[in-house]
Amino acid sequence: MTNQSIAASYRDATAGRRRSIAADLAFWGSVGAIVAALSEPLGKWWGLPQSMLLAGGVAFAVLGAGLVLALSRIRVIPRALVGGFAASNLLLAPLAWVAAALHWLPLSAAGNVALIIAGFAAVVLGIWQVNALRRS
Repeated sequence: MTNQSIAASYRDATAGRRRSIAADLAFWGSVGAIVAALSEPLGKWWGLPQSMLLAGGVAFAVLGAGLVLALSRIRVIPRALVGGFAASNLLLAPLAWVAAALHWLPLSAAGNVALIIAGFAAVVLGIWQVNALRRS
C-alpha cells in the first residue's frame, strides 16, 4: 500500500466515526428542539409539566448544537469517543424500555410509548456507532 492509499483509508474510517457521532448529536438536538417547541401540547399528552419539557428540550437543543460545533474542532475522532457514545446509547435504551414498561416515571401511556420509541432510536444510533468502530 502506498502512503496515499493508507491516508485515504484512514480518512474514510475517521469520517465514518465523525458521521456517527454527529448524527447522534444532531438527532437528539433536533428532538430536543421539537420537544421544546411543542412543550405545551406534549406536556398535556404525556402528563408532564410544560416547563419541564421546555427546559429539557432547550438543554438538549443547545448542548447538541454546541457539541456538534465542538466536534468539528477535533481533527481526529478517537475510537474511545465513539465507543463511549455507542455504549451510552446501547445501555440507556434498555433502561428506557424498563422505565416505560414498569411505569417508573410519571408519564401517561403516550409518554411511555415515546420513551420506548426513543429507546429504539438509541439502539439504531448505537449499532451505527459500533459498526463505525469496527470499520476503523
